[in-house]
Amino acid sequence: MKITINKESLRHRISPLLFAHNLEHTRSCVYQGISAQILRNRKFCAKPQRNGVALEWQAISPEGNYFALDNAGSYTRHEGPDKMNRFNEIAFQGVHNVKGFKCGIMQDHLALDRNRAYKVRIVLKSPRAIKVTAAFIFEGDCREETKSFTVVGEQWTDYNFEFISPMRSRNVKFELYFEEIGIFYVGALSLLPADHFHGMRRDVIEMLKTIGATMLRWPGGNFAGEYRWKDGLLHPDMRAPFASYLATETQAHSHGYDYNELGINEFMLLCREIGAEPFITLNLFWDSVEESCEFLEYCNGRHDTKWGKVRADQGYGEPFGGKFWSRGNEMGYGHMEGLNSTQNYTQKALDTATAMKKIEPDLQLCASGPYPDKMWIENSLKPLAGVIDYVSFHTYCPSDDIDYTSQEARDRMVCGFMDFAYENERILKSFREQIDASIKENGIKISFDEWNVWYAWYRKPNIGEGLFAGVVMHSNITKSELLNMPLCCYFEPVNEGAIDVGDFEAALTPVGQVFELLTPHIGSIFIDTGEFNGENIDVCASYNEDSQDITVTIVNKKPFDISLNIEFAGYPHAKAKEVRSLISRDILPGNLFEKEIHSRENGNCDPILLKKYSFTRCTFSVCSE
Repeated sequence: MKITINKESLRHRISPLLFAHNLEHTRSCVYQGISAQILRNRKFCAKPQRNGVALEWQAISPEGNYFALDNAGSYTRHEGPDKMNRFNEIAFQGVHNVKGFKCGIMQDHLALDRNRAYKVRIVLKSPRAIKVTAAFIFEGDCREETKSFTVVGEQWTDYNFEFISPMRSRNVKFELYFEEIGIFYVGALSLLPADHFHGMRRDVIEMLKTIGATMLRWPGGNFAGEYRWKDGLLHPDMRAPFASYLATETQAHSHGYDYNELGINEFMLLCREIGAEPFITLNLFWDSVEESCEFLEYCNGRHDTKWGKVRADQGYGEPFGGKFWSRGNEMGYGHMEGLNSTQNYTQKALDTATAMKKIEPDLQLCASGPYPDKMWIENSLKPLAGVIDYVSFHTYCPSDDIDYTSQEARDRMVCGFMDFAYENERILKSFREQIDASIKENGIKISFDEWNVWYAWYRKPNIGEGLFAGVVMHSNITKSELLNMPLCCYFEPVNEGAIDVGDFEAALTPVGQVFELLTPHIGSIFIDTGEFNGENIDVCASYNEDSQDITVTIVNKKPFDISLNIEFAGYPHAKAKEVRSLISRDILPGNLFEKEIHSRENGNCDPILLKKYSFTRCTFSVCSE
């Protein structure tokens, strides 16, 4: 097999925003994902257990003591009136020691690492002075790290200390107790590695850099309908959790609640840290036009504006500078609250977009809806055309054919994933044609801001999903100009497809491995190699003006090896530099591609052996000698 890289076939510059990702507060993306918080249900949300102790906690108590969750005068709260009618978001844990023996709450199976420093913050109050002890008990040698302090007063007070873990263990026990007759109330607790990045795990952040995340869409997705942005102005420990509208959908791994760990400040600092563009989804149903404009001013306003001053008072004098904003998420479906008719959504979206663009005309605004629904294109997108820059499109590859029971079934599954990538290309092309037919001479761009294999968040990804990601990204790159689609967001990297977060380290999945090899295409110039999205392989090529390198990435879609010749026209000095391959040895879930790296020191452009079900990146120098 042969492909030709022709100097006359340079086309468009590859939009960096094709390499965007979602960072939605769903399932385990934030909780036990990018959040560095170790304690579970640290703010005591949801209904208590039968003994009055919050979920995820256990009582330390002989018979006769009393435990209860209460919310009157809670430490956690929402910033502003609670108009969303959610329940059991705000509470604190009461512990009544009636007997005068050891009494309190505990949590086990905590993962702490050897010689790592940890910071503890405990918010308490008590009607009279009592001595409270916090203890970390390590398995095996039963070593303890303890800290005691006197708690007194009706006002919430925080107690802080730091310790170094003497061992690595996944079964550390935390206890908070006292040994005298009395009462204490726990408003919130925090247990973080001392080297956290604004409450986030540094290893996960490094993985986001590794996969080349150029944009983060936040806080949802579906979760945008739960989010109250002003809560982010509170201290992270004070922010009340969010109850999900559909608990089984968005917070299925955390009792139907999000623990409100990431606010607008942390998110913007994360974007700065990894060099990503922020893409913010508004809570269009619950937030008024005025509140959305306040959100914009908080992010982008000068320090002498009302909300810019609030940001400056938080310690961020320079504007964050978010240019991309979405009018809600998937409005028009039953799983999102309110605004499910074209008329209601369109009016609110139009009013909000008009007001925001009046403040900042060069904002890039995105319309939501059940697209490519024809009625919504005609009755919603068309009236919005004057103020909207993007229209959102979501798709998920069906997972009906996941079957590992035979080689034939595994081959059918992998091929089905990749075939859907081409089917999705056809859907996008039809969507583009519908938009252009309905709205003449329009500049509306497509924001393909959610894509993945369905239910990736409930299982370990397999190598077939990595190949699927490669084919979809190739399609996004090659067809972005034709579709007027410069923005695509994978859903979503952390614990839902690309990055697997463990107790002590984060690692790339097969999807993440593919994203890493694709990074040289970011911002380079696309080279048209012809139609290679056919039966055997899928190819994408680009030219980097700074390095004068050509990068060719290839998916071998077949369960057999293929020999490929790469030839050059118009590049007399082309020399091979390196071949990196991701090779599938075992397609069962949880397995990774094996890596092979071949340096071509002699510069010869010899044939490349594409192993079965592999993803390969070839780098060539084409600089003039």
